[in-house]
Parts: sequence; structure tokens; C-alpha cells
Amino acid sequence: MIIKEYLQTLSKLNLNDKQKMFYEHILQNGVEYKIKADKSVVNGYSVINGAQIKQCFRNSLLLALSCNELEYVEGYYVFNDIPLSLEHAWNTADDIVIDTTANLLKGEVSEYFGIKIPKSVLRKYLKTNQILTPLQYYLQKTLKL
Repeated sequence: MIIKEYLQTLSKLNLNDKQKMFYEHILQNGVEYKIKADKSVVNGYSVINGAQIKQCFRNSLLLALSCNELEYVEGYYVFNDIPLSLEHAWNTADDIVIDTTANLLKGEVSEYFGIKIPKSVLRKYLKTNQILTPLQYYLQKTLKL
């Protein structure tokens, strides 16, 4: 898995302790998501959040807080045509990926690996003036990074 290899490499770099803990936590607690929702289902959710390219955190956060059945997941993904791990956010319903952002792009996602963030944390996150992503905010609060 490209993402796990990437995270292992990052955790071995000459980083400060907090940065290492961040990557190690994702590596140890992240989940691989393999099942993707049908395109028609994703298209329906895209209407709800007004999905926009390069706005994955916003798109996924809006959906998670608008739809009770959806969870917010943040981590990394890999496109078939680009063998790089990229930071990304998406939603899940019963561990099925609903990615309204990637749905707007050409190509297929080959890997998803991330951590679910509780909606209570997302609500607190929205009340802050953060420059962090929801995952960074969550781990900062839970791990005291």
C-alpha cells in the first residue's frame, strides 16, 4: 500500500516529536477504505454540499454535518495515474466511501487511508479560527500535539 509506505517514511524523517507522533498515530489508527459508493449516490450528495474541486475538507465537513448517516474521514488518497499519497478528506456511510471531491476529477482513486473524526469535534472545529485541518485539530486536542 503506497499510503502506508509513505507514512512510514515520514515517521522516520528528522522531525520533531509532535510531527512524528502525528504520522505514527495515523499509521497505527488509520483504516483502509476499499468500497466506493455508486456514482449516482455520490452525485446526489454532491448536490447537497455544492462540491467544488480542491475543497475536499470543506466538501466533506459540510456533508458530515448535514447528513446524519455520513461520517467525516481525513487522511490520504492515491489516484491511479499519480502514485503519490495526497492529503484528502471524504465521507463514509457504513465504511463505504462517498467522495464528492474526487467525483469531480478525471481518473480513479486506488487507495483511501484515514481516520474518522467525531461530529462533536467537527462542530467545535467550526467554532474556532483554525488554520489546521480537522484531523490536525483533532489530534492536537486528543494527543496534545
